[in-house]
Amino acid sequence: LAVQETESDAALMRIMINHLATVRGLIVLDNLETLLTDALGWHDPAYQTFLLNWLESGSRSVLWVTSREQPPLPDNLRNKCRQWALKGLSEVAGVALLRQSWQIQGSTADLGEFVQLVEGHPLLLNLAAGFLVGEEGE
Repeated sequence: LAVQETESDAALMRIMINHLATVRGLIVLDNLETLLTDALGWHDPAYQTFLLNWLESGSRSVLWVTSREQPPLPDNLRNKCRQWALKGLSEVAGVALLRQSWQIQGSTADLGEFVQLVEGHPLLLNLAAGFLVGEEGE
């Protein structure tokens, strides 16, 4: 898909939505909560406009959104969305990740408590472990 750099944002959005309606593709919006305000509004309304227009277009493409927050959608579009609440790692798996992948030392109880505190979120476990290794070394 080739577009001119001089196209307006609105024109680019229409071109993209029309293209996604004709081809089958996967679009991933990871960490959608970074686009939302604390009140679950949008920092930039263009994202909401794109999402709503894409949902209304009957697109052949799939939009996969990951988020800790659920963006507000009009009632008539909710039936076009599927939501799955994903769980984090179990305490045992989280402790194993910290020990085996990062060689984090500590009691099973302390590491388990930390895993529970972050709800087993693998990215957060990896970020925290990476920080500890970077700060404290081996």
